[in-house]
Amino acid sequence: MAAAPEMNVHDTASEEHPAINSILGASPFIDLQPKQLIGTLVELGRFLASRPDSVMSRMGALVIDLTQIALGNSEIAPQAGDKRFADPAFAQHPIYKRLMQTYLAWRSSLLDLVQEDQSIDWKDAEQQRFSFSA
Repeated sequence: MAAAPEMNVHDTASEEHPAINSILGASPFIDLQPKQLIGTLVELGRFLASRPDSVMSRMGALVIDLTQIALGNSEIAPQAGDKRFADPAFAQHPIYKRLMQTYLAWRSSLLDLVQEDQSIDWKDAEQQRFSFSA
C-alpha cells in the first residue's frame, strides 16, 4: 500500500490566503523592527525641529493642562471604554487621577504633533502614533 503524500499547509505564502489578509488588514506593525521605530522617531524629530511654532504652541497648551491638573480643576478624562483606566482608583484617588490626566494630556499633545506631519505615508504615521500610545 502506497503512503499518502504529506501536505504541509505552512508552505503556502500568506499572500495566497485572502481570508487571513482580510482579517488582519493592512497593519503598520507587522514586521516592525526596533530600527524602523527609531528611524520613524528620528523623522518625527526632524519634522518637529522644522516647526518650532507648532511645538511651542502644543507645549504652552500642555503647561496649561498640567497646571489645571495640579490644581485639581482639569476635566481631562479617558475615552469611554478605555479599559486601562477602569480601576476605580483612577476616579477616586486624587494622585492616581492626576497621574492619569497627566498621561492623557501628554499623549494628546504628542499625537497632535504627529497628526500635523502630512509629509509621511500612513504606515509611518501609524508607527509614530503607536510609539506614543504605550
